[in-house]
Amino acid sequence: MIWYFAFLILFAYVLVFELGDTVTTTQYVLLAWVVTMLLEEIRQMARHHMKYFTNGWNVLDILTIVLFSIGFGLRYTDHLNASRVVLAIDFVTFVLRLNHIFYVHNILGPKLKMIRQMFRDLLYFLVIMAVFFFSYAISSYAILYPDSPFTWETVRQILRRPYWHLYGELFLEETEGKNYE
Repeated sequence: MIWYFAFLILFAYVLVFELGDTVTTTQYVLLAWVVTMLLEEIRQMARHHMKYFTNGWNVLDILTIVLFSIGFGLRYTDHLNASRVVLAIDFVTFVLRLNHIFYVHNILGPKLKMIRQMFRDLLYFLVIMAVFFFSYAISSYAILYPDSPFTWETVRQILRRPYWHLYGELFLEETEGKNYE
């Protein structure tokens, strides 16, 4: 586990400080580290065959290695910004991998199970909330702006107002047709 934290620190260092036009020694060390992770995943695949892919953590491992390969490969093209974005997303997936490490911890493991159950319950709440959200969005827009043209901007505007209403922004000037300045 300590080595995985060291890997994440090295990856973060490269991502923030050394992702320029030239490839540095630190980046090659990071690449070698990811290659060893790839070799370990290949060893596990050879041992477990198709059963390997039934574990979600193994799929995440493959995803992280593929994203790293794409991000590192893009460095050798003219797409340095795309490389930076892909590697940043890849860093997030590597950090998510910490959950698997914490899952076996006697204190953190049960808490992660509770959080997982909470997200499952939250999903049901969000589905119910979406029913009210969309009904309010469509009906309020239809009343405020009758006979609107069908464009993507209109669809965006239909969803924009109720989304901000969730945070307390009521657009009173727009709704009442007044200027409060």
